[in-house]
Amino acid sequence: MTTLSDERPSDSTPLSGLDFTDPHSPLAPYYLQTSHIVAIVLLTLIFLFFSLLPPLFHTDFWGHLRYGQWIAAQRALPQREPFSAFSDLQQSLVHFQWLTQLAYYGLFRAGAWLADGDDANQLAGSAELVRTGHALIVTLRYLLLLIAFRRITASLPLACAGVALAVAFGFTHDMIQRPQAVGELWFAALLAAISGFNTPEVAATEKPGFYKKPGFWHRLLTIPAIFLLWANTHGSFVIGFGLLGLLLVGRAIETASTDFGWDFGAAARDGRTRQLALALLLAAIAVCLNPHGPALYLHVLQTATHANVRQMAEWQPMIAHVGVAGAWPYLLMTTLALGIQGVSKQQPGATWVLLVIVFGFAPLVQQRHYVWWVMLAPWLLLPACNQIAKKPGFLEKPGFWWLPAASIPSFRKTLAAAAVVVLAAVWSSPLQLLLGHRPLPATRTLSRATPYFVMPQIAKALPPGNSLEHFRGRIWTTETLADYWLWSLTDPKPLFVYSHVHLFPAAHWQDHVAVLLARPGWSDILDRQRVNLMMLEPAVRPELAEAVRHHAAWRVVVDEQDSAAKRDPRMRLLVAVRKKPL
Repeated sequence: MTTLSDERPSDSTPLSGLDFTDPHSPLAPYYLQTSHIVAIVLLTLIFLFFSLLPPLFHTDFWGHLRYGQWIAAQRALPQREPFSAFSDLQQSLVHFQWLTQLAYYGLFRAGAWLADGDDANQLAGSAELVRTGHALIVTLRYLLLLIAFRRITASLPLACAGVALAVAFGFTHDMIQRPQAVGELWFAALLAAISGFNTPEVAATEKPGFYKKPGFWHRLLTIPAIFLLWANTHGSFVIGFGLLGLLLVGRAIETASTDFGWDFGAAARDGRTRQLALALLLAAIAVCLNPHGPALYLHVLQTATHANVRQMAEWQPMIAHVGVAGAWPYLLMTTLALGIQGVSKQQPGATWVLLVIVFGFAPLVQQRHYVWWVMLAPWLLLPACNQIAKKPGFLEKPGFWWLPAASIPSFRKTLAAAAVVVLAAVWSSPLQLLLGHRPLPATRTLSRATPYFVMPQIAKALPPGNSLEHFRGRIWTTETLADYWLWSLTDPKPLFVYSHVHLFPAAHWQDHVAVLLARPGWSDILDRQRVNLMMLEPAVRPELAEAVRHHAAWRVVVDEQDSAAKRDPRMRLLVAVRKKPL
């Protein structure tokens, strides 16, 4: 459904029997409509935005990169935490995302190879390729969401509107390169797969013998394949089980509920309910194909409930951590989903209610759940939009001219769409590097809070006999900055802690938190652990920054609090070295 612009076949002479302007040509089934061009342009803009603008973030990506390097070098998976002297050696290392870590390292090495030149040029090339890889993942995720939205609405324009909505409310977290982006990709793939269960062509599968129908196994086996990949790339696969489980329970309730009471036999006989149950069972079996086998389920539960993890910011309630002002995208998205459903005056089913209760309100408990809700909310509200658009007289109202039936396919539109894709490919970093162009400098491709930019100043400030390659003593940084140190140090043993906080003993983590919050005795903890270097973000930890600036034992060598060149205060760094190293 899109703008209808009548196009009449011309009288041009066919080429080799094929008339590229004739809608009845043998090639006509492959021609694109205006709505297809809109979708392609939208996805292309998403790719270009995330490959060219957001810098490579400074947080946990670098830690995963170091793990990928270790796995590639050793051709094995580490059994214990291999990098820190403070980690809990009694705790086994769980590999939720080993495939993603290995892929990150492969991209990083390929970028350095393409860029060639000195270390700075290779680092810039690596950052370019990692950003491009992340952009491809994000674009593929929105393509899968487009497919899911198209299946449940039978309208490509509405599907494009749903994707635009998801981009508008989720682009801030999309800009951060981390393994969770791959988990979000599989969530979108799962939405696309289960949306196929609601299309008209699966109606026949609800009859007896549904498992013998053509195409049934093709649709069903897609789901366990998704979970197989998901369980080896990110630990968020449990979110997929939550989605499938709620769909199954909701479908069973809707089928069993009748005007005369409950008929649970009807739910057992319902083809779609049995499909979902079988998909859930096959997915549970597929997840077991990982380095830990069925024990991965227990490991996920232990990590999610780990005391250290529960103290991290993204595991806190959204409003409690960022305040009402910072939660406005979530509040607006939730209000929109509930409001449109109310305007449609369509009675929501049990499935809709369960999904809203669990996924819609989960960010209030933990803000990290917002990434799933921002994809699921359009999936829930678009069918209501479709119902509103189908009301008598709605399409004739001013302002809704863009909703009518699809435009006529044509070769010109197909050629225009192909040109957009080709231009995006030519503009992409890998092709530019292959053509011999230098990558953008690290100042453009790395987040300004990356410790890389202050390493030369730190090296100059170190006392004689000490160096970054062979550091004496310990290094304390906030967990958001530590991962780049983990990657850059030849021997990262001096690091006090890094973003994999669940790998450290509770007492050690509490010492880190005490320093982080500048609690009384924070300097004694650093003395006891022989810490000789500190790094933090003064705008994020102002109390600790002030305490370090005025402490007699520490000398500040980098303090970017007054830097006008950095627009975001959270990107500024403070580095201090001990005047008399321990």
